[in-house]
Amino acid sequence: MLSNYFMKLSITAFLVFAMVAGYGQITNYSKLGITGKVLNEKTSEPIPYAHIVISYTGVGTVTNEFGAFRLVLPNKYTSGTLKISYIGFESTFINLSPTQNLANPTIRLKESSKCLEGVVITPKDEARLLVELAIKNINVNYPTTTTQLEGFLRAKMKKRDSIANVNEGIYLIEKEGYNKRSKNGKVKLIKGRALESKELSFSFYGAHHIPHYADFVHYRRSFINESKTKYYYYEILDTIKSDGRKVVRVGFQSKKKDSKGEIFINLEDHAFLKILYQYEGDEKEDNVFDKIRGTSRLYRKYNVEYKKVDTLWYLSFIEYKSAMSIENGKDTLNWVDVFSTSKIRDSVEPIAYEDQFQYGDITLKNMGEYDSTFWNNYNTILPSKEIEQLFKQHDPSKLNERLEKQEQELSKRKKILKQISKIKFTIGVFGQPATIDNVLINYINGNTVITETMPTTDFLYSGLSFSYEYYFSPSFFIGLDTKGSLASNKYSSFSFNTGYNKIFTAFGRPASANFSVNIGNFKYGYVVGKYDVASNLEMNGKPFDSGDVEISLESRRWAVEPTIRLSLEMNHRLSLFAEGGWNLPFSQTDGLHFKEKGQPFWKTKQTFVELSNPDISLSDGVNELTEIPLQSNLMVNIGVLIHFKY
Repeated sequence: MLSNYFMKLSITAFLVFAMVAGYGQITNYSKLGITGKVLNEKTSEPIPYAHIVISYTGVGTVTNEFGAFRLVLPNKYTSGTLKISYIGFESTFINLSPTQNLANPTIRLKESSKCLEGVVITPKDEARLLVELAIKNINVNYPTTTTQLEGFLRAKMKKRDSIANVNEGIYLIEKEGYNKRSKNGKVKLIKGRALESKELSFSFYGAHHIPHYADFVHYRRSFINESKTKYYYYEILDTIKSDGRKVVRVGFQSKKKDSKGEIFINLEDHAFLKILYQYEGDEKEDNVFDKIRGTSRLYRKYNVEYKKVDTLWYLSFIEYKSAMSIENGKDTLNWVDVFSTSKIRDSVEPIAYEDQFQYGDITLKNMGEYDSTFWNNYNTILPSKEIEQLFKQHDPSKLNERLEKQEQELSKRKKILKQISKIKFTIGVFGQPATIDNVLINYINGNTVITETMPTTDFLYSGLSFSYEYYFSPSFFIGLDTKGSLASNKYSSFSFNTGYNKIFTAFGRPASANFSVNIGNFKYGYVVGKYDVASNLEMNGKPFDSGDVEISLESRRWAVEPTIRLSLEMNHRLSLFAEGGWNLPFSQTDGLHFKEKGQPFWKTKQTFVELSNPDISLSDGVNELTEIPLQSNLMVNIGVLIHFKY
């Protein structure tokens, strides 16, 4: 029954081909595709995710969970050799010929014999040493320049044993060289389709970036990270043959016993060719959004495979299984994501920023219109009967209506996330040049007499800045801004701001020019010095009895500060910015700031004494001053702007 079903999925003209003891001939077939099945020769059971590739190329596909496959053959490979392989089985090769015809094949793979004698274990920790040797050879065995993979990805989610949603598509994956550790990269959606048969109160994202964050060799996940192998136990389980090569199967487990798996290492060049990884510990990756929506990850299971093309190994296949409790444990979601590389591109034209499918993009909302004939030109993983029937019954407009309805009828949790997504905040480092003119300070309080002459001095206030902005629309916002210096000359500000945000494009990325006005309180300080004072010194009703006091000139100003900020988006959540402002005070109170030294912070006393106090006099050496001669108007600030997206 299953084979009849898959025959119905085939495109009208099929190959007809025969198998002959390890080598066969496929003759006179349609250029559109080949369909077939791969079975275990001994048990006749289907082999899921077996590789079907054109030898010595990156062109191919994998079988689905039922062992069925469909392979689209580019014209230039019509006389090539088809290779069918799976780790632990002997590979089968089929010569392709454009002159004859044979029919829909069932390919049977023979299990490889194990060869434990192939590995001589002498050191006590041979397994760890073997893994560390493979780590050192990553730069030799994998690409060290930017590469692009074209592949098919399907993300399937189930709720109560029936499909909740499915999305699948052809993606272009751009990966940096493996000589640099990375779990991020560029992704472009070429074409896809999606359906949602059960409503969920939230949406998921990130599946389309699995070829990056689940590429454990590129990422150097902890169990294959040389600096972290000490946190794992390793054991050689056995040695098998794959494509005529001896492959060592190494088992590992974290010393915390929260993760385990297997690593398959090719002894010929000490390359990682397959990794099985399972995490079942207390999930620490749940974030504030998981807590708000009442979800928690239960486990993660990965199967990651690599294939050799010419002299280098490339990411070939990923299967990711996971489960999440939802509604605070009342229900469970299970999903399976699979990715298969179908082509390694010969030339690399960088994916433009505007074409990138970013990690936080929700797949269901970004598939666009679906072309039912699109798959004819691409290698995909055949869908199950259940998935195909759902797509046949599915009306894409209903999904769009459902998503719009979900946006309009937000649950209480999603309303919170919606409001959070309107908030942006910045973290920066600011600098503010300042000048204080020549000033003579006299302070007399009982037995304490201080006289100090301060020469004209240029200096810089510098420190950290933070701002919080709430956007009513993409263009208008209100917010709070605060700054504080880290140097001895203290500066601090707290202000409200409002402004206009203009969005444009620069360097192929979204950018913005932000015009705002800050209104608030700004404090400028300049240290005069530290002094031993009388033990009975009292100011503003506070006794300063430690005997050691730091005195600063301090100007407290209410001001308006117009600012201009330019920002450039790095991804949907992070931008870099630079801004400048000019401080325009409209009210000012100056005086001396006294702060005890040598005391724990909870006991430290400090106070501000205005210049109008008769104990204080300021002059420039000739005339009495009613204000501190301190000028500081220009502010420059650079940093990162963070924006939430739910």
